[in-house]
Amino acid sequence: MMEEIDFKRNLDPIAIGNRITEARNKMNMSQPELGNAIHRSSETISRIENGRVPEIETAIAMSEVLEISLDYLYKGTSPDSKTSKDFYDDLADELRATYTLEQRDYNEFRRTIMTYACGFCELKREAEGK
Repeated sequence: MMEEIDFKRNLDPIAIGNRITEARNKMNMSQPELGNAIHRSSETISRIENGRVPEIETAIAMSEVLEISLDYLYKGTSPDSKTSKDFYDDLADELRATYTLEQRDYNEFRRTIMTYACGFCELKREAEGK
């Protein structure tokens, strides 16, 4: 059996908060504006920027709005890395090319991929009792 990795143990919550603050400021957004964009309160944004590790759904939404990758958000890798939206767009493009989907079907397919990705994270968290 593989050893389970506690990824939160290996994260630096203050550095994550600083990267979010930096990206938000670069976009000229306030905490309330970012909160509204991702359907979270400005208090939640403040807590995250001050050292609370965001839940994966929140991190995905932030990465899309702030145009940063999840790798950059969590680990500080190159800020030019692909965002999660870029990743899902590339995956959908590849599948569209493979299966020759019509544009309207492609858009629905892309939304489905992102919905399943977020749903998978939620199911995993529920299974872990978090």
